[in-house]
Amino acid sequence: MRTMTQTDQLNTGDDSLSFEDAIQSLEDIVLGLEEGDVELDSLVVEYKKGVKLLNYCRGKVEAAEVILREVSDTKPMPTGNISDDR
Repeated sequence: MRTMTQTDQLNTGDDSLSFEDAIQSLEDIVLGLEEGDVELDSLVVEYKKGVKLLNYCRGKVEAAEVILREVSDTKPMPTGNISDDR
């Protein structure tokens, strides 16, 4: 049985691919392309995969930045302890 690759996960909209795994896959693609021992057809396929992974990583970073801004922009609670969620 074939397992889903990182690019397959991106194509199906599966958001379970971690940022770290996507970055690692992108680095692997870049290294492979830099070596230059790739046929033209494979080069185009790998380049497309790299673009998808890059866009996915950018989206993850942008989403994290939005969350961090929201957290930073929240006003402090007037009283009580931060661990007091009652």
